Amino acid sequence: MFEKLKPAAVAALLFFAAACYGQLPSKDLVKGKAVLSHDKLLQGGRFEAAVVLDIKPGYHIYASDDSAPYPTTLQIGPVKGIEFDSPKWPKPKRMAALDEKVSGYEGRVVIRVAGKVSKTAKTGSIAVPFTVKMLPCGEKACSAPLELKLNAQGTIAPPKAKAKPINREFFPGIKASSSDKSGGEAPQNRGLLGNVIARYGMLPGFIAVFFMGIGLAFFPCVYPLIPITAAFFASQKDKQNPLGLCIAYVLGIAATYSAIGGAAAAVGGLLGSALRYPAVLASVSAVIVLLALSMFGLYQIRMPSFLADKASARSGYLGALAMGLLMGVIAAPCGAGLVAPIISLAAASQSIALGIAIFFVFSLGLGLPYMVLGLSSHALANAPMAGPWMVTLERVFAFLLLGVSLYIISPLLPETVFRALMAAIIAALGIYLASCLLTKDKKPLRAAIGLAILATGIAYSPWVSAPESSPAEQIDWVAYSPDTLERAASQGKPVMIDFTAEWCFYCKKLEQKTFPDPKVAKLSKSFVNVKADLTKQGVSELEELRKSFGVSSLPTIVFLDRNGKEIKDLRISDYVEPDTLAKSMNAVLQQ
Repeated sequence: MFEKLKPAAVAALLFFAAACYGQLPSKDLVKGKAVLSHDKLLQGGRFEAAVVLDIKPGYHIYASDDSAPYPTTLQIGPVKGIEFDSPKWPKPKRMAALDEKVSGYEGRVVIRVAGKVSKTAKTGSIAVPFTVKMLPCGEKACSAPLELKLNAQGTIAPPKAKAKPINREFFPGIKASSSDKSGGEAPQNRGLLGNVIARYGMLPGFIAVFFMGIGLAFFPCVYPLIPITAAFFASQKDKQNPLGLCIAYVLGIAATYSAIGGAAAAVGGLLGSALRYPAVLASVSAVIVLLALSMFGLYQIRMPSFLADKASARSGYLGALAMGLLMGVIAAPCGAGLVAPIISLAAASQSIALGIAIFFVFSLGLGLPYMVLGLSSHALANAPMAGPWMVTLERVFAFLLLGVSLYIISPLLPETVFRALMAAIIAALGIYLASCLLTKDKKPLRAAIGLAILATGIAYSPWVSAPESSPAEQIDWVAYSPDTLERAASQGKPVMIDFTAEWCFYCKKLEQKTFPDPKVAKLSKSFVNVKADLTKQGVSELEELRKSFGVSSLPTIVFLDRNGKEIKDLRISDYVEPDTLAKSMNAVLQQ
């Protein structure tokens, strides 16, 4: 009981001290302003606002939690046509106040809040009002309670307008805004490459794509084109400018891949949603198996000879362009493992210009080694010839493609079957490399690598007989029904909604690794945990839920605050490790 009275007692003592000592007027202790993240707020679009408080040195205000003697509060709006999420308060500091440890703020405090403009909001100038109530305190005493009324001035504009970022010091990482055509659609599942771009920016992403293109140039199935390319440039070196020929050659490659990138971006969400279907996963996996069998030597997948002859027979810039087109056509299916994530990234962007740009950079990387060959007659004369080493490398890539194929289809397989097949592929690759010990040419380095890989496969072999993992702790999930969210709101608890499906690989990975984690399972007891299973298509209730939250990719985890409003900044649209999910859950509980 006495513990509960402590905050009130501290507050009473602070007011008494204020009366005894006297302070500066409250308005001189804290200065404030309200700012917006963009110069225009677009109809149907999202934005952020920030309340900036500058506290006089030597003074502090209390945190926003109820345990503080005088909690700082922020009231937003209302503004017709705009909805706001819960404010995001900075982490408070622990400080002393009359022999008590309390949480509070000092110096500059920035409170951010996200908002969404209705598609039917009236255009024109607006003022977004904020009211902050606080108690400024010094070392010995406090002033009278302070109430600041602030306004952020802005303009609501049509959805096709361009909104430029402003006040970047308060909104780091903010980007140009556009209207939300999907009604709040979640970010696409971008994969590893897309996450690199999202986190570090376009330049590191383009650099990664460029080096992936260089890597594809050295794939064994592309290598046989080197003699044809070398012969072409050698026959043309006295007739045309070598640099111009190389540029034309690279542009031919770029034409092929830019078309792929533009097409992927044009279909956008259709490509991403298609990958939710088992038939699509099985088809993609089967194509990669066919490529692997070709690399094992069962058959050859080659460009028709008349096309190759026709391309190599041309001279000049048109011939170089034709050779580049030929390279692009051959390399595209050969490098499916490298090209697939780039296609997914272009599709997720849904920007034709960005899709073309991504693949143009990729094609520059692919063409660079051949450009070097074209400019160096010495390099052409000394280019490695095909031989046993290339056959070995091709077989290794074949095993890797089998692993990729199994990885793609893994959502459709029982866990035990997936582990058994993966262990078999690893062991088979090791046996193949170590088999040189049975020949005259022992090749000790190859044999050592093979034995190490074989040992890895054997180490994984206990998976075959091991039972499927059963987590020690489970989240208490509730299957979604129309009244589920209403019941959750009545309990005053935040909500975690997991959008999942049986064939979604990363959904299964979340269920096997992330959700069973003790930290996550413990935090989940403070939530109403709702499972929205989209395995079966056409379930009207689930489709309405998916559309209402704008979910277009799986997995997606949506968090609702205690008032039933989504906390959009914490939405998860990809696989995350347990620590990342636990951090997001803690952030929800602190709001």
